[in-house]
Amino acid sequence: MALHQTVYKIADSTWWQRKGSYARAATRLFYWLATPQRMSRRLELARQRYSSGGWPAVGDLLAAPFAPPAMRPRAGFSYCKWISAYDTLSAADRAAIRRHIAAMPRRPLISVVVPAYQTPARVLRETIESVRGQAYPHWELCIADDASPSSHVADILREQAALDSRIRWIRRETNGGIAEATNNALALATGEFVALLDHDDLLAERALYEIAAELERHPKTDLLFSDEDKVDEKGRRSEPYFKPEYSYDLLLGQNLINHLAVYRRALLERVGGLDPSLDGSQDYDLALRAIEAIDPGRIRHIPFVLYHWRQEAGGGSFSQRRLEACLRNARMAVRRHLDRMGHSAAKVSEAPLARIWNRVEWPVPDPAPS
Repeated sequence: MALHQTVYKIADSTWWQRKGSYARAATRLFYWLATPQRMSRRLELARQRYSSGGWPAVGDLLAAPFAPPAMRPRAGFSYCKWISAYDTLSAADRAAIRRHIAAMPRRPLISVVVPAYQTPARVLRETIESVRGQAYPHWELCIADDASPSSHVADILREQAALDSRIRWIRRETNGGIAEATNNALALATGEFVALLDHDDLLAERALYEIAAELERHPKTDLLFSDEDKVDEKGRRSEPYFKPEYSYDLLLGQNLINHLAVYRRALLERVGGLDPSLDGSQDYDLALRAIEAIDPGRIRHIPFVLYHWRQEAGGGSFSQRRLEACLRNARMAVRRHLDRMGHSAAKVSEAPLARIWNRVEWPVPDPAPS
């Protein structure tokens, strides 16, 4: 026990942490000096960071070598190998899924709700195809075109609706933002459950099946969420987020619920849909208002990567382009939630070691504990 305590004390010491930080920084500096041909790409990345988040975002990039390596994958880890071994459906898997669906006593209709705006044609088609290719056939796709200037968005939606009667869409006359467009798409939904999907992201083939299977096991569930990863413009997946079970404290620190988030439609109607004043973090605010209205036992985590969050190299997504606004609205959503729950004395700020997350400081009770 004494040896363990000594090791922990050394590992937590400022000297040890600084030693590791400086070693990582020296290694990075040596690599930069040895690879000058990559400097143009590094400068472009810094420019993108500055355009999305200003000098603080550039500072985060420069400080990366000093960051603790806790989030770094272990040596030898290959996500591609993991996908091949554990996240690729075989013909036998698909046959088993079809048999299970046929045997389900209830097959709830799941409405996939999408706000679309000026989505590149290829990307929009891929998003729609990820829904049409679902192993679970009992779905409807509800899309609201948020007055896209280019006509190709409406043309594609019209074409896809003609190909599949499960696709329903509307076009807004004026641009209202993500929350308003989502609410318009939600108004088209008739399913018992609603899955939220961004216009440029992808659902895994098994996504809605896993939702239905979880609802079969836990029929009183009101809110479900899954694991997720990122996908680039070439379809390459990376950065998996294998989430824990629902945790209120973690939800205050980050939007644990997205992605994939699936709500009972009656719950969405009860909380009033999405708030347009918090665009960029409207889904976070929705999750916080939803958990206020239900028992935690009605929240289920599905431990499968069911959602692929697209990351454009040029910073094309809304959250990439407007990072600072998204972060401000995320903290505003948490602030409003705490106020509604009677915790106005709690403070909300950015997390010291991860500025995209939140830190909630609770007041010490009076009298203070021993």
